[in-house]
Amino acid sequence: MSKFDIVSVGVADRDNNSPTIAPLYITSKKDFEEELVSLIDTGKETFLRNLVKDYEGEDAVVQANALNKYAVKAFKIRTADFTSDLKLADIGITDVLSLKAFYLTWFSGKKSYPLGKLIGESIAVDDIPLVYKTAISTAVDLAK
Repeated sequence: MSKFDIVSVGVADRDNNSPTIAPLYITSKKDFEEELVSLIDTGKETFLRNLVKDYEGEDAVVQANALNKYAVKAFKIRTADFTSDLKLADIGITDVLSLKAFYLTWFSGKKSYPLGKLIGESIAVDDIPLVYKTAISTAVDLAK
């Protein structure tokens, strides 16, 4: 956008090894999905569960091959491959590793404008990852 003298603000995923040139901000976690799924660590799993239900319904399932691609290889949630699918309704609330595997895989595989819109409309301001709050604040300031 510099060709048109338009200042832009962006957020890049840490795993893309993007250069840190303001106003480009880098996620503190591997990527957006991991930033979002870290809400589990603050007791906000219900928010993620409701997003999945609102987007896909009560019977959301992630397939073993997708779990192995994302949860095992990309996010290293566990070392052994999954041999069966995971259904969200079957995962206990205290099974944090399975929940993270499910959500990281599900969000990674479902990236889309409609899902992003749902997340943006649903997330509480306090739960927005800091890097995105910073980027939004910077964009607002630049627009003034």
